[in-house]
Amino acid sequence: MNVSDVSEACAVESLDRRWYLVAVCGTALSVLSIVCNIIISKVLLASKHAHFYFLALLALSDCFLSLNYGPVIAMDIIKDRVKLIWLSNAYLIYVGPLLALCQISMTFSCYLIILATIERYLITLRAKCLGTFRKCRGMAAFFMLVLSVLLRGPILFEMQIEQNEMCIGELSEYYLNLSPIVNEFCDSSRQIGTEIDAVAIAIARRLLSNELVFKDSKHANDSFVISNHHASSGDDEDDDDDDKYEIPHMV
Repeated sequence: MNVSDVSEACAVESLDRRWYLVAVCGTALSVLSIVCNIIISKVLLASKHAHFYFLALLALSDCFLSLNYGPVIAMDIIKDRVKLIWLSNAYLIYVGPLLALCQISMTFSCYLIILATIERYLITLRAKCLGTFRKCRGMAAFFMLVLSVLLRGPILFEMQIEQNEMCIGELSEYYLNLSPIVNEFCDSSRQIGTEIDAVAIAIARRLLSNELVFKDSKHANDSFVISNHHASSGDDEDDDDDDKYEIPHMV
């Protein structure tokens, strides 16, 4: 293989539309998301909004994801744009742990939505165990965080840095590749995590549908009672009118 073929194989392409959309606009939106999620979490964590505890934690989790947008997503475009070898190597070193943390945060956000759905379902039913559930909200959120770490943490070991011997001294000398552990342990771990997520989402959907059915039935019962009340009131008024205009009997 001649020099031109090697240089062409090791070349890194940087598109202008990816630069403006992903690096510039995406970073600006991530900063806006950070500010908005901080405000939302601060409002929801106030004492008068205590029933939005899990949604406040969800806003903090989304804030963490927005913080990682620049180092993980935007930097992948920036390093190809500026073409600095040390920046590209540094990106390959830290992107693996940050990707694992992002996966943990996204899984944790899903579990927080499920916990918020369960709490809302208990509020709708006015369940007696609502007070006990609220006392254990912090413990439940911590348990879901630990579960997310156990299920998504192994992603950290799925990637390894390898060297491309054809591109020594070039920007694409090192690259990320899947490690051999993926075929041994991580596939089963990911499958277990996916099944747990599916079961949890199905439970949350079931609770949400039960809540909607309960609200509809309650609304229908209230409407039926009101209509019966109006009907009985109308019958009483008709009886009064008949008594008022009744013709006296002739003696």
